[in-house]
Amino acid sequence: MPGSVCVGVGVAVWAPAGEGPAGAGLPLPDDLVLVGCRRGSHGEGLWALPGGWVEWGEPFTATGSRELAEEAGIFLASASCTVGELRAAVEPTIDESIATKSLVEVEGPVVKALACPACSNIFGADKAAAAGRLGGRPKDDVSMHSVTVFVGARLTSVVAATRMEPGKCDEWRWVPLRELARSCTEQAEAAGPEAGAAAASEGGAAGFVLFPSVAAFVGHCMSVAAAAPA
Repeated sequence: MPGSVCVGVGVAVWAPAGEGPAGAGLPLPDDLVLVGCRRGSHGEGLWALPGGWVEWGEPFTATGSRELAEEAGIFLASASCTVGELRAAVEPTIDESIATKSLVEVEGPVVKALACPACSNIFGADKAAAAGRLGGRPKDDVSMHSVTVFVGARLTSVVAATRMEPGKCDEWRWVPLRELARSCTEQAEAAGPEAGAAAASEGGAAGFVLFPSVAAFVGHCMSVAAAAPA
């Protein structure tokens, strides 16, 4: 809707890379985080968390559970729905050719709100200009403005993620938070978006060019980890 700010949820799902436990409230630098390469939407080619728009009357955690199931085939309960209720609601909407693939139920952990600031995502021809305000309104070159609220869950181990919506995601990967943070740094140090895209085509660490809200989430997690007592 032109002139309206859309609200979405980003779902951070993380697991330990080794035998020790993963971070409790947020992923630690060595934890593995599930990210997917976006396709056919704003930010195509960028890596993002599972997630999507909040539906009318839907709690953020319920949005997170639903979107994780719809996009990656991973069924995690939330405070407002059990895994069984989630499957009953989501499975009828899944394409039959994809539904034959393995869908994963994870018992125990639930999708919860995370202690992480929400992120404002502004897309336009000139992001710097778009970020300005005139009379309290975005400038005319803003093509999309959304706000991302973060929810998530800590798993005891990685689980298989299925590309449930091939038209929206090229692939899912479990990537160490530290590697995503390094990509953010390299991307920021590059001469511009073109340089970041060139690095991505060469398969370097900067190949994980992140969606803006995910870059903000990764930066927050790294800052929290750095400030924690040794």
